[in-house]
Amino acid sequence: SIDIENKKYVFKKINKKIIIGAMGRLVEKKGFRNLINIFKKFNEIELHIAGDGPQMNVLRKNIKGYSNIKLLGWVDDKDKFFSKIDFFFSSSSIEPFGLVILEAMVRSTPVISTKCKGPLDIIDHMSNGILISIDNVDEIKNSIKLLKSNNKLRKKISKNGFDTVKKRYSTKVYKKNFFSEIIKI
Repeated sequence: SIDIENKKYVFKKINKKIIIGAMGRLVEKKGFRNLINIFKKFNEIELHIAGDGPQMNVLRKNIKGYSNIKLLGWVDDKDKFFSKIDFFFSSSSIEPFGLVILEAMVRSTPVISTKCKGPLDIIDHMSNGILISIDNVDEIKNSIKLLKSNNKLRKKISKNGFDTVKKRYSTKVYKKNFFSEIIKI
């Protein structure tokens, strides 16, 4: 569940140079190496990856010479991270749930995610996020262009994402459902 106390929906204006954020444990199944390789082709877009893990050194070597890609390491202040990015990207090939997707949504950040188990349970395509095929460069590029150029869609996705967390994944909703189940038992 996500604590939504003191969280309010805020429509964010985008940066002149688009900043895509990604966050998670730096392991193979999270798809960060593939994401980096894709963003090497998009030097007009910045990619900021927050997290730490066994692939850190491999990823550092992989980004050498690409000033548009930054490895931030572990981030304690998630509010600050999400306030600086325009869109959040979940690049996992395997994702049982996707808590970080909810963390982006509750901060009114539009989410683009690969089509794998967890995100498919959370995201309703083109309503509260955008789902793309794993490692599909054209779909990534098109979804970024679409969100960048279409304020109405960006607002719809960010608002619906926020509402999804509020209605389905908030701590308040979890407590209510939990106690309802206990009463039944």
